[in-house]
This record gives sequence, C-alpha cells and structure tokens, in this order.
Amino acid sequence: MTNGAAARSTRELPAPMDGPTGTAPFVRCDDAACKLWADDQVLSVTGTESVLHGVEAAARAGDAPPCEVASLSGGRPLDYDGDGKAFGMIASGLMRSCDVSATGSWLHQSEDRFRIAFETSEDAISISRMHDGLYVDVNAAFARFFGCTKREVIGRTALDFGIWPDKATRDRFLSGLIGQPRPRDKVLQLRRMDGSQRTMMVSATRCVLDGEPHLLASLRDVTEMQRAEMELRKLWQAVEQSSVAVLITNADGCIEYVNPCFTAITGYSRSEAVGRDPSILKSGLTPQSDYRRLWETIGRGDAWQGEFCNRRKDGSLFWGVASVSPLLDAQNRITHYVGIQADITERKRAEQELRASEERFRSLVDTALLGICIEADGKPQFVNQTFAEIFGYRDAADVLALGSLQALFVADDSSPATGCRVTAAADRSEVQHEIRGLRMDGSLVWLQAQSRAIPWNGGTAIQTAVLDITLRKQYEERLQHQANFDPVTGLPNRNLALDRLVSALESARRRATRVSVLFIDVDRFKKINDTLGHAAGDRFLRRVAQRLQGSVRQMDTVARLGGDEFVVLLSDVRLRSDAEAVSAKIAEACAEPFMLDGQKTQVTLSIGIASFPEDGDNAEELLRHADAAMYVAKRKRLLPSGPGQPGATSAAP
Repeated sequence: MTNGAAARSTRELPAPMDGPTGTAPFVRCDDAACKLWADDQVLSVTGTESVLHGVEAAARAGDAPPCEVASLSGGRPLDYDGDGKAFGMIASGLMRSCDVSATGSWLHQSEDRFRIAFETSEDAISISRMHDGLYVDVNAAFARFFGCTKREVIGRTALDFGIWPDKATRDRFLSGLIGQPRPRDKVLQLRRMDGSQRTMMVSATRCVLDGEPHLLASLRDVTEMQRAEMELRKLWQAVEQSSVAVLITNADGCIEYVNPCFTAITGYSRSEAVGRDPSILKSGLTPQSDYRRLWETIGRGDAWQGEFCNRRKDGSLFWGVASVSPLLDAQNRITHYVGIQADITERKRAEQELRASEERFRSLVDTALLGICIEADGKPQFVNQTFAEIFGYRDAADVLALGSLQALFVADDSSPATGCRVTAAADRSEVQHEIRGLRMDGSLVWLQAQSRAIPWNGGTAIQTAVLDITLRKQYEERLQHQANFDPVTGLPNRNLALDRLVSALESARRRATRVSVLFIDVDRFKKINDTLGHAAGDRFLRRVAQRLQGSVRQMDTVARLGGDEFVVLLSDVRLRSDAEAVSAKIAEACAEPFMLDGQKTQVTLSIGIASFPEDGDNAEELLRHADAAMYVAKRKRLLPSGPGQPGATSAAP
C-alpha cells in the first residue's frame, strides 16, 4: 500500500494456527506458497491445500466474504476502512476463511459478474501472457473490431496476425509497464485484419492467473474522435487566421466572439467587443432601411449579404461587404448569428473614381448612341431623336405628345419599368433592366434600359437611356432553340430530353411515382431514305413525330435523339403496365400507312421500355436500359417466328 493508507485503520491478526479455532476452519499456506507479484498489488495464494484467485480484486471492491488476514514473516499488513471492512491486499499473507462454502459461492458469483462485464463491454478487452504475449482470452468486442474470431486469436500473439505495426512498437509499450504498471489512456496505432490502421486508446493492468503474470488490456477506437478534434482545430485556426473579420453573436445580437482580423479592421480588441452590440460599428451613413432588411432576413432564418459604411474605434470610416447567417439548433430555433465582413474601402474608392470617369465619358456619347428620355411626375419632359426612332416615331415631339410613356411598353413590363424608375428616384442610384417596347406599328422591340435620378428644374426627374437589343434577343432565342430542339422535327433533342428526364426523376422521388422511358426505333428507315430520298425521309420523320405526340399526354415529352431514334418520357406513371399501354398505342398509331410522294409506306417500330425506379436511378442509366430493351425487341421481331406485328416491345431486363 502507499503511504496514503496510513490514514485508514489497520490491524494485525494472530499468527495462523494448525487447526480450527471456534467455528472457523483455517486454510494453511506457508511462506513458499505465497507469492507477491510486480508492484505488490496482486496476491496469489497457492498450495496443495487450497487455491484462491481473485481475492485481491474482490477485497478492493469491499465485497469479499468475511475473512481474517495475518501477516507473515517479511509481509505487510492488510488495510481496512474505518468500519474494519477489507478493501485491499498489499502483502503476502495467510487467509483464514470463516466459511469455505460461502467463499466458493462468492467466488463463483464474482467470476460470473466478471465474465458478463467482460463479454458485454463495448470496449475491446484482451488477456495475454506477459512472458510470450499469447492471448488466453478476448471478448466479443475485440473480435468484432479486429475482424476475426476468438478462435483465431486465442493461443496466438498480436504479432502473429499483425495488430501491432511491428514488434518494436509492442516492446516499447511493454517496457513502459515497468515504470507505469497500470498505463491509462495510452494512444497507439493498431492494425485490423483488413489492413486498416486505427487510433486506439489503450489502458492495461497486470494480473496473475494460474500463477502466471498476465496483461489485461482495454482498447477503445478513438480514430473518429481524433479526426473530429483535428477538423475542429483546423476550423478554429481557419477562423482565427482568416483574412476577413468574423463576428458571432447570440440570438439577441450580443457579441460573443470576434477574430483577430476583426480587431485589425475595426480597432476594437476582443475584450472590448465581446458583450457589446454590433451597432458599435454604425457610422450613421448606412440607411436605416438596410438594417431593417438585414434583421428581417436573418430573423426568418435566411442568410443576408450587403455592404455597410462602418466606423472604426478611432472614428475613421471604412466600407465592408458583409454576409450574416443564422445558426439553428435541432428544433430549428435561431441560437446565434455569424457575420463575415471584408474591408472593401480601397475597392469602393477605385469604383467611385471609375464611375466618375464613366459618367464623364457617357455624357459625351449617350445622346448620340442611346435613346434618352427624361420624365417627371409621370410625364415625358424630353426625348432625343434616337429614342423616338427606336419606337418607330418620326419625331421626338410625337412621343412628347403622348403625355405618358406607358403606351410605349408591353403591359406586363410597364409596371416593372415604372417600379425601376421609382427605385432610381428613391435611392438616387442607377437601375438597369430589360423591357419589351411597342413600336408605333405594333411590332415588338427589346430594350436594355438604365434609369437614374437627376436634378431637373429645381426638382428631381428620371433619366432613362434605352438601347435596342432586339436582334441580340432574337439571336439568343435562335441559339437556345438550336441547342435544345431537333431542326428536322422540331422535337426536343437529346440535351433537352435528358434535362426533362432529370427533372421528372426528381419529381418522382418526391412523390413516390414512376417515370418510364420508351426508346423507339423506326425499323428499316434507311430504305425510305434510299428509295425516296432524304427530303422524303425528313417529311416522314416529321409525320412520325406528329403521331408520337398524338399518342401521349401533353405533360409527356417526345424527343428525337437522332436518325430514326425517338424517345418518349412518361411522367407520373402509377403502374408499369401504363407504360406498356402507351407503347401499344404508339405502335398502333404508327402502323397506319404513310403517304409519301404519292406512295403508301408502312413501317414498324421497335420499342424498349425502362422504368424508374426498377430499371435505373438516373437519366443516363434509364436511357441505356431502354436502348438495350429496344434492341432485344428488334431482334425478336425480325426473327422469322411468325406473322409480323405492328410493333415489338420489350422491357428493360
């Protein structure tokens, strides 16, 4: 025992006698039968008359059966608590049992409790011999973690099946037991049977079993915990070392954290900022409406972005672009706000200088290149000739005579255009927007407009500059159509079909419905091209497209993939048989003869069907399976197995 045991009461019993005294029989052990191991913390009582194991552990727990212990020559007395109850053995001794049967029963119960704890522990536990490292027992958690069976482990060493990376690592660990007999929470790298290496927290103690020293080790996998700690440490370092200011407040807006960059930008130290409100940075130059929008946005759980003109601790101003996001708990309640702000003072200064330069330049060219209109109180006050010509009027005076600009814009665009001009007047900022105008002859013109407030006759007016972008819009629309539609049939092409299929799959996942893909091939289409020519072939494809569209719902998509291949996308399909019914309807519609250049032409279709979720989970997979099913159908139909059918259909395997 350590010197700390001196505070407890101890007593030394009489020397052992050769026979029973009173009602208690003796178990006799001589000096040679008692052996004290290691650091005097394990007592093994051996001999021909009796063998008792596990007493030391039970005595420490205070639940050993009634007994008395006498010190032997060279031994040290047993400690007791204040009530005389045994709690530890630290020396060789002679045990006199008051009731041998009670002791045996207690030992069995103790062993059962140990075995239950051993086998049900979530930690991996092993018992191995000290002198050669052979495992004598492991629990189920040990076998499960390392990926082996108990039979594979017992009787072998950790080195035999590669738990230790190398023998030197194990030897260093065992050498450490000399100075620290009971190591706790040692972090080691161990290897599992599949070769993966894990970080383990190991605790061990020495014990004696059957007269031999053993090592009882408990192992806990802390790989993920260490990885999480490392990620948290990296996140902390990233925030601390960030080049932008980071501020965290509680739900009431009280600052709880600022990073060093915040201090560098604002001049407020962490101790000066924590516990205060972010309003310490207010300059008074940012409109109050911006703050109201900020709090309305983050208050409903959304992120906000914007710019502020702030004031440093020393009173100087700086511009910051900020992003503020709420943090939510498991119940979706806001607990904190995180603000990130970058100093953009120099950028704003450069922008202002550039804007001034642009305005000077624009004033020289706007009247010549752009249509310009100035309106006040909803009435046009000035328009240049370019503005009038854009709208098809011969003279600017004709536009002024209208009395209002509302007639120059498409009704759906009139209100947004007016709103932009009102916004420009209120904020004194330039507002850009695209609107559709109406020429004098009723034709449509696309305009790019810029509106801003200007001084006018002692008040404020709105100056709007417009540029005719009709040709650009038409070109963009043509490009868009060419990129997404087949030039021969006008049907969606492969790109648009895939896009719609992806959208249909997303909807089907949400609504737990099916999406079916019909891959259609026109049999022997090449013969039509070869005999009637490509122009007739194109006309034939357009008529096939019309029949396909007439066989499906308006919500479904008919697309041409190229050549004689079409695909039909059926959304919101309830049963697989629904797709088969549509396939039959299509085959029947296309079985009717086609009239091409006065000749009656009849064709058959090969149709393959693939359905989500049975045949694929994504668009490409469904198309591939439907294509494969189509080829299966084609082979079946073309084999000489009987009268021809209007069309052949096969589902994806």
